[in-house]
Order: sequence, then structure tokens, then C-alpha cells
Amino acid sequence: MNQVILSNPVLNEGALEELMKDQYLKPKVLSTYFDIRKGVEGSLQKALYYLCEAADDAVRSGSQLLVLSDRSDRLVKCHIVSSRKFSL
Repeated sequence: MNQVILSNPVLNEGALEELMKDQYLKPKVLSTYFDIRKGVEGSLQKALYYLCEAADDAVRSGSQLLVLSDRSDRLVKCHIVSSRKFSL
């Protein structure tokens, strides 16, 4: 069993790049953005549902590292704000 142990749940660019290169982990980047033009109530709920579905699909496909990203090149979208702290 391989395990990644981090001292902090927030990674700098260099550490993230190294993890993303690890073929054993099969990293998958999941977007936390949703289309705010559809309204916060409906769009946010759907975005959370699709985020969970995408995470489930990634894990079932062998991914052992899920990266939740708030980066997007589209300005009309908002990201899902996480209120939980996760540790590996």
C-alpha cells in the first residue's frame, strides 16, 4: 500500500506538480466551478452532485489522488467553497 503523507492540505505548485506526475496515483483534477447564470440554488446543488459523481467515477477507474481545483478561465462561473478540512 502506497501512502502520501503531507504536512499541510494546501500544496504549493512544485509539490502539486510532483504528485500529478505520479502514474501510480493516477491523479484526477476535478473542477469546483459551477455556472452561476443558472442560479445559485439549482446550479450549486447540481454541481455538487456532478462533483461527487466525477469523484466516484475517478476512484472506480483507479485514481488514488483527487485534486479539487478552483482554477478556471471562464469568468461567468463561481467555485464551490469547501467548508471542510481534509487531510491525507
